[in-house]
Amino acid sequence: MVKVSLTVEDVHQAIDECTLQSSTPSQTWRRIIQPEEWALAESISNCNNPPRNNNNNNNNNDNDINDSKKPPFCFGIQSINPLGDNTLKASSSANNQRPMIMCTFYLAYSTWDARMLYIDQVVVGDGFNVRNGDNDDCDCYSSEEVGRLYRILAKIAIKLHCARLTWKEKQIPKWSSPQHPPEFLKEWLFLEMDRTAMTAFLNTSRIDTHSIATTTKASITHDETKRVSLDRSYMEQIINQCLDNADMTTKTQRPNVTVRLAGPNDVDSVSHLVQQLAIYENEPDAVKATAEDYLVDGLNAESNEALFYCLLVDVHLDGATNTSSSSSTTTSTTTTCGMGLFYLGFTLKEGSFMYLEDLFVEESHRGLGCGTVIMERLALIALALDCCKFTWTALDWNTPALNFYKKMGAIVNEDGLKITRYCGDEIRSFAAAS
Repeated sequence: MVKVSLTVEDVHQAIDECTLQSSTPSQTWRRIIQPEEWALAESISNCNNPPRNNNNNNNNNDNDINDSKKPPFCFGIQSINPLGDNTLKASSSANNQRPMIMCTFYLAYSTWDARMLYIDQVVVGDGFNVRNGDNDDCDCYSSEEVGRLYRILAKIAIKLHCARLTWKEKQIPKWSSPQHPPEFLKEWLFLEMDRTAMTAFLNTSRIDTHSIATTTKASITHDETKRVSLDRSYMEQIINQCLDNADMTTKTQRPNVTVRLAGPNDVDSVSHLVQQLAIYENEPDAVKATAEDYLVDGLNAESNEALFYCLLVDVHLDGATNTSSSSSTTTSTTTTCGMGLFYLGFTLKEGSFMYLEDLFVEESHRGLGCGTVIMERLALIALALDCCKFTWTALDWNTPALNFYKKMGAIVNEDGLKITRYCGDEIRSFAAAS
């Protein structure tokens, strides 16, 4: 498995190598680098998929995606016709070459499989978007080109030791072949809260979102360029400040419950909780990620960027009173019993969002409000980081979980998109297909 933490430069190198190997005299693949190239991708995406008006009260709710809204592990590639084929309605002002395909993606994380590459947007031809896999105008040429693009992304994923290549579709993509079909997970639903819903949820817990978010931002003494990059130092300061402020507000409600940010010394606890989740879901052998993976990809304090962050819940329980000596004493035990593992994703349409990969509380400690406490802190952190939304998935048959989330104000996304992916050896087989 992976032994070395990833850097943004590592990803750039992998992208450059894979795109160079896939280029031909009539088609050059390369990384999206220049601001005007990102602006072009954004403008085409918004033209074909206008951002939803969700009244999210985001102070940064302009439609211009800049570096302050992109997580560190967000990237893009494009295909250029060196002959200047006029296939897109807009062009890059840098060299007047017009992309035939543009794709944005980010690195995400699975508690069971570790690293994954998540595709955001794919724009082909003269501007129509085929990310959803339901575009009837996608001709054979475009389907072939999209398939080639996804194989390049599979090669990038392999080089970065990603165990999954994931995206969203409404149906099995037209470019896929019967020999190498992707998984299409019909049972999984996407749930989300926009900024208005997050604020309402926190207000029910008597957490003053306005004052806490303002205090959080004002108290962070950090260079602006660091803030823009959303590096580990800035992220951890924001997270810890949110946790401290939330504790001051809600400590009287649940005095025996504490939420903290996981660090290097918590790797065994994280690994244990992930394994307990797998056992709870009757898939004890499904976890391929190791404690070392969690350390190098997220909990290693020495790396500048993290692929994920994890909140842990500690429960403090008073024990029996010892009266065997001349003075009685009461013992107290602290147990780490739950987690919320999350990362920042990115969409051209709306900017950065928080994705909750796994929420889990051990059965022996349920009923204490631990799950609600984790969700409160995550929503607060998402607001403080100016995320456009807070999202996660649940199985459509898991009624208790769906009811739990809906009581918080979460809604099921009704756009019909489903998780679509290649995993493990299937990524290699797909990447090698002609």
